Amino acid sequence: MPLQENKMSTKPMKTKKGAAKRKASGIAVESSSPPKKPKIQTPPSLFKTLFSEKIKRFGELKTIFAVQRDMSVLEFWRELTKKGFQSVPVVLKKDIYSYHAVVDVQDVLNFICSELGSDVTKDQRKLQDYKSKALEKATVKDIIAHPICRKNPYHPVSENYSVLSVVELLANEHNLRRVPVVDNLQNRHLVNFVTQSSILNYMVENMGSLGDVVNKPLSECKSFYKTVHTCDETNDTAWEAFDKMAKHQVSGLAVVDTSGRLKGLLSIRDLRTIGTDVHFFWRLHEKVKDFVLKLRKISDTSIDAHLQDHRPRTIQKCIPSDTLASAMNKLKQLRLHKLILVDNNKDRNPVGVVSIRDILKEILSN
Repeated sequence: MPLQENKMSTKPMKTKKGAAKRKASGIAVESSSPPKKPKIQTPPSLFKTLFSEKIKRFGELKTIFAVQRDMSVLEFWRELTKKGFQSVPVVLKKDIYSYHAVVDVQDVLNFICSELGSDVTKDQRKLQDYKSKALEKATVKDIIAHPICRKNPYHPVSENYSVLSVVELLANEHNLRRVPVVDNLQNRHLVNFVTQSSILNYMVENMGSLGDVVNKPLSECKSFYKTVHTCDETNDTAWEAFDKMAKHQVSGLAVVDTSGRLKGLLSIRDLRTIGTDVHFFWRLHEKVKDFVLKLRKISDTSIDAHLQDHRPRTIQKCIPSDTLASAMNKLKQLRLHKLILVDNNKDRNPVGVVSIRDILKEILSN
């Protein structure tokens, strides 16, 4: 969906009769009145483009992976981790083209945490038996019916909606991370699937059309200063960290040391370290520091290390003097949904969170 560019006219300007240039005694004489400067036409703003473009044509939709409601949670998890997806649409068995829900990694985590309870690390046998007793028997339908999953909104829009209207939904509706686009709200046949990341990537690619707002320092964006949910790298286990994500309904935690200094970020997608068949569920008993080291090793040795599952080796942070543009570029480059805002590069005390939703809301407000 490229931006349209208005090219300046290259035709010579017309001058008044005898005023531009005339010869007198073989000498060229310039006109005393200077020619009018041509008006410079600028490209249309990104917002005008987003308003005029239909969401059906946003991005390139090639193949959509979907699951049926009767698929087992274990089979669903296997496919989700193999394909590297964060979320997938759910279809009806009687009509595979009719979409009525979306299930993501967080929904699976919520389901597992509610089934096992917070004291799972005290009973390793309970954890080892869980795969056969619950994951293989439970279905995607059970996850959809789970009370916490209902807080994860499924908000389809018609293909005639503008891209801007979907951006407003992603910016303003709590917990909404992706928007299914259907032909109409009766048939509900999927024609597109728009995520926060795809919107961010598009804005970064067209940064020049966003205006001066991208040069705004993060210190002036008051909504970024908020409670930062953390986990202690030496005292908390990976399971306790993921359980905290489920309780607070967040997709990541700031990893800190005993002094509260930022050491990294643990994302909900890191849960996939337990393996496609959940053979490595025992890794959740490890301390967060050891769990993250294992993540990094797996990421670096993976044949797909250059793809979206590659774990950044740098600390995913930003400081108040950084601009919106630098935060947007970093999120796109690292393929993240959020950055931890710290007081400065030396002390690295977490003071806030800069998420894609926060950035979209800040851009729209300006």
